[in-house]
Amino acid sequence: MNKVMALADLINIVAEERGLKKTDVKAVLQLTFDQIAANVTPSIDVRIHGFGTFKMRERPARKGRNPSNGEVVDIPASSTIVFKATKIKK
Repeated sequence: MNKVMALADLINIVAEERGLKKTDVKAVLQLTFDQIAANVTPSIDVRIHGFGTFKMRERPARKGRNPSNGEVVDIPASSTIVFKATKIKK
Protein backbone atom coordinates (compact mmCIF):
# COMPACT_ATOMS: atom_id res chain seq x y z
CA MET A 1 0.00 0.00 0.00
CA ASN A 2 1.30 3.47 -0.87
CA LYS A 3 1.83 5.93 1.92
CA VAL A 4 0.12 9.30 1.66
CA MET A 5 1.52 12.62 2.82
CA ALA A 6 -1.30 14.80 4.10
CA LEU A 7 -1.26 18.60 4.16
CA ALA A 8 -0.69 18.47 7.93
CA ASP A 9 2.45 16.37 7.35
CA LEU A 10 3.79 18.89 4.84
CA ILE A 11 3.06 21.75 7.24
CA ASN A 12 4.90 19.95 10.05
CA ILE A 13 7.97 19.22 7.90
CA VAL A 14 8.29 22.79 6.59
CA ALA A 15 7.69 24.32 10.02
CA GLU A 16 10.30 22.10 11.63
CA GLU A 17 12.96 22.50 8.91
CA ARG A 18 12.61 26.30 8.76
CA GLY A 19 11.87 27.00 12.42
CA LEU A 20 8.50 28.58 11.61
CA LYS A 21 5.13 28.43 13.34
CA LYS A 22 2.79 25.81 11.91
CA THR A 23 0.03 28.42 11.63
CA ASP A 24 2.27 30.62 9.48
CA VAL A 25 3.24 27.74 7.19
CA LYS A 26 -0.40 26.68 6.88
CA ALA A 27 -1.42 30.25 5.96
CA VAL A 28 1.29 30.52 3.27
CA LEU A 29 0.43 27.13 1.76
CA GLN A 30 -3.30 27.92 1.76
CA LEU A 31 -2.67 31.28 0.09
CA THR A 32 -0.48 29.55 -2.50
CA PHE A 33 -3.17 26.97 -3.30
CA ASP A 34 -5.88 29.65 -3.40
CA GLN A 35 -3.87 31.76 -5.84
CA ILE A 36 -3.16 28.79 -8.11
CA ALA A 37 -6.87 27.91 -8.20
CA ALA A 38 -7.89 31.54 -8.77
CA ASN A 39 -5.46 32.10 -11.64
CA VAL A 40 -5.83 28.90 -13.66
CA THR A 41 -8.26 29.50 -16.52
CA PRO A 42 -8.87 27.80 -19.88
CA SER A 43 -6.38 30.25 -21.42
CA ILE A 44 -3.90 30.60 -18.51
CA ASP A 45 -1.75 27.79 -17.05
CA VAL A 46 0.16 28.19 -13.81
CA ARG A 47 3.67 26.79 -14.30
CA ILE A 48 6.04 26.42 -11.37
CA HIS A 49 9.53 25.73 -12.73
CA GLY A 50 10.96 22.50 -11.37
CA PHE A 51 7.60 21.41 -9.89
CA GLY A 52 4.86 21.21 -12.51
CA THR A 53 1.99 22.84 -14.37
CA PHE A 54 -1.61 23.41 -13.35
CA LYS A 55 -4.09 23.54 -16.26
CA MET A 56 -7.84 23.84 -16.69
CA ARG A 57 -9.44 20.82 -18.31
CA GLU A 58 -12.92 21.08 -19.79
CA ARG A 59 -15.22 18.05 -19.64
CA PRO A 60 -18.07 17.96 -22.14
CA ALA A 61 -21.65 17.11 -21.16
CA ARG A 62 -22.37 13.41 -21.41
CA LYS A 63 -24.80 10.64 -20.50
CA GLY A 64 -24.18 8.41 -17.52
CA ARG A 65 -25.97 5.76 -15.49
CA ASN A 66 -27.15 5.85 -11.92
CA PRO A 67 -25.42 2.77 -10.46
CA SER A 68 -28.19 2.05 -7.97
CA ASN A 69 -31.04 1.78 -10.48
CA GLY A 70 -29.44 1.85 -13.96
CA GLU A 71 -31.37 4.99 -14.95
CA VAL A 72 -29.72 7.16 -17.65
CA VAL A 73 -28.81 10.61 -16.33
CA ASP A 74 -27.42 13.73 -17.94
CA ILE A 75 -24.01 14.77 -16.60
CA PRO A 76 -23.45 18.49 -17.25
CA ALA A 77 -20.28 19.95 -18.73
CA SER A 78 -17.70 20.89 -16.12
CA SER A 79 -14.16 22.11 -15.74
CA THR A 80 -11.47 21.01 -13.35
CA ILE A 81 -7.85 21.83 -12.56
CA VAL A 82 -5.31 19.14 -13.40
CA PHE A 83 -1.65 18.93 -12.45
CA LYS A 84 1.24 17.55 -14.48
CA ALA A 85 4.54 17.16 -12.66
CA THR A 86 7.82 18.28 -14.19
CA LYS A 87 9.91 15.40 -15.44
CA ILE A 88 12.73 14.53 -13.06
CA LYS A 89 16.15 14.27 -14.68
CA LYS A 90 18.14 11.30 -13.45
